[in-house]
Amino acid sequence: MPPTTIESVHRYPVSPGRTAESVARSYWTWLDGAWGPLVHVNVADNTVTIRLLGAQAITLQATSPADYAVRGGLLARPGGHFRFSCTPEHAVAALLDFRPALPLWLYRLSHGPAHTWTMRRFGRHLAQHDAHAVEETP
Repeated sequence: MPPTTIESVHRYPVSPGRTAESVARSYWTWLDGAWGPLVHVNVADNTVTIRLLGAQAITLQATSPADYAVRGGLLARPGGHFRFSCTPEHAVAALLDFRPALPLWLYRLSHGPAHTWTMRRFGRHLAQHDAHAVEETP
């Protein structure tokens, strides 16, 4: 039986002019502080490393400025993608064909809800940031 894969797609309203690349950069910067000292993000040489309590939780490799292939880590098996895309009105963050390293029942009790909560918080952050940017535009 093939490993279970997870898909999670989140859509956010954005200001005109937002690009998938700008949303991706915003996400990595925001995520680095979103969980306080629990989670740290390092972006270097087209590799994103997400650390949980210092351990390498997830490693992603950029295949484009807004598309990241999952390479592995304590919480992820290799395979799947984390992609950002934009239309003039919306940004989309999509985790596609993600293969959790945790058993499915444990993923559904821990990593899955944490991911959903994080993505909802990012949506609120993005909305506040874009609203603030619009207010400052002359």
